[in-house]
Amino acid sequence: FSSIGNGQPRLATVETSMTHVWPSHLGGVPGGASQHCGPTDLSAGPAWYLKGCPDGNLFHTPIVSESGHYFVGSGSCVRRVNLAGRVDRINLLPVSILDSAAPAIDADAIFFVSPSGEAVSLSLQNLEVLWVKKFCTACSPDAWSLLALDGIVIVAGMVEDGAPLNDHIFALSAADGQIKWKHKMQMSAVALTPSIVGERLVFMDLSGSVTCLELQSGKELWKSLGEFGSQSTGGCCAGVSRDVIYVASNLRAKKAWNKPFGGKGVVRALELRDGKLKWEQKFEREANTVPAFLHRGPAGKPAIVLGLGANPGSVEGANPPHGKPSGDAWSGEVVALDLGTGAKVWSFEPPLWTGHACSGASKQVPLKPNAWSNACVGKDGTIYISWNC
Repeated sequence: FSSIGNGQPRLATVETSMTHVWPSHLGGVPGGASQHCGPTDLSAGPAWYLKGCPDGNLFHTPIVSESGHYFVGSGSCVRRVNLAGRVDRINLLPVSILDSAAPAIDADAIFFVSPSGEAVSLSLQNLEVLWVKKFCTACSPDAWSLLALDGIVIVAGMVEDGAPLNDHIFALSAADGQIKWKHKMQMSAVALTPSIVGERLVFMDLSGSVTCLELQSGKELWKSLGEFGSQSTGGCCAGVSRDVIYVASNLRAKKAWNKPFGGKGVVRALELRDGKLKWEQKFEREANTVPAFLHRGPAGKPAIVLGLGANPGSVEGANPPHGKPSGDAWSGEVVALDLGTGAKVWSFEPPLWTGHACSGASKQVPLKPNAWSNACVGKDGTIYISWNC
């Protein structure tokens, strides 16, 4: 993966015995993330590896509890991993876990969802099942994130049979899983990463439209529409002042080879109060990831950072549901932007990725992750982000 410091970006290559490492997959920031840090020296490289459960793969972002335990779920099992990388708890659940959806932690519980629309609450102490509640018809299998805070669990799903993607947001009670409210999105969402900012919930759908809801009631406070016909797997994050939302999406443009969403990215700063545009920065590469917030960017000033570049398509001859090749030469860039103006502070370009699909994809395993993972920021300000791996 790439490691980029606060000042001049640099590339650090980590040699491992594993072939495909996603530091955050698609849903690690800001949704699906805990408030706690894994006590690991990141500068030393990977400390240990954990392979998949017998009945599934590890697709979602692992999540960390206050005790320093890591939690991963796959198939019908959830495992708790201690600091040494050993599994010290394991539990088989009455439902299968949607292993592409990143779980969430609140208080003493961790929350998962199933492909068939159930939410599951487990005790952090012993992985005992606290409750299982059906909240929708089904959950989309794309990579997205749950969110939990102060007794509320935010999940997504489909209400009608046959819907292709998540089109509703739900707020559940963390105590018993009862639905507090639900909201129909402007458009279906891919790689949904909701954020809670104070008493508000903000999220972006596939069209780049950003919606702000009252957290407790689900009342819509404002909506900032994306361009009609545009598509993006990006999302939004909040700054340290908590009064501005930073959104990465794409502009409407003609789709072309190596430009499946049109090749025109944009990052916008919106006022949290009313959704009004503060600034926008346009790019000649697609914006398909969630910006990460840097408390100490260049010269010690806060900034946002994200990866730019089109998401690769499928391998030649893949099954029809997985689509066709959409390019064979993928360029990318990581940019840091000034919070106040959106001006580019620095940028880093990885080697050109050639091939129809990402590394490891095949007809049998038609992987389709984003070109860039969402960035992860270490305590020392180093940024960890993967590129087409």
